[in-house]
Amino acid sequence: MEFDPIATACFTGHRSIPPQREEQIRRKTEQAVVDLIFRGYDTFIVGGALGFDTLAQQILTDLRGEFPYIRIVMAIPCPDQDKTWGEADRRTYRQLLETADARILIAREYTRECMLKRNRYMIHHSSVCIAYCTRDTGGTAYTVRHAKESGKDVIFI
Repeated sequence: MEFDPIATACFTGHRSIPPQREEQIRRKTEQAVVDLIFRGYDTFIVGGALGFDTLAQQILTDLRGEFPYIRIVMAIPCPDQDKTWGEADRRTYRQLLETADARILIAREYTRECMLKRNRYMIHHSSVCIAYCTRDTGGTAYTVRHAKESGKDVIFI
């Protein structure tokens, strides 16, 4: 699938979202996506992880009712990224795989670097990163720093 990075946004965020903040984060994320759609963005890359990635893709799927032309690209770090997840999370993940217009497999098997490579892929193939980042350490913080260093806009949720 070909897509224009200028009209593409990606997501990065923590794997856990405090239940008392989930609705607020959902609303802010949806508004950020809608604002980008009105600015001409039509492609959104998600990483398929638990937490914010799942929330973002559910929002995108719901928004297709209003914006049927938006495309969802899943950047999958490795084929079995869900192998240690609970059954309910694996079921949700499989459903989200079905809603994606494209699936980009980053590595043929799990390696210590496959998540990092997935995050770099998303940044390098987009012009905006929507981020739910509440800490200065970890994969999400690294991805936000990489986005900024790469000259990408970051929208904080």
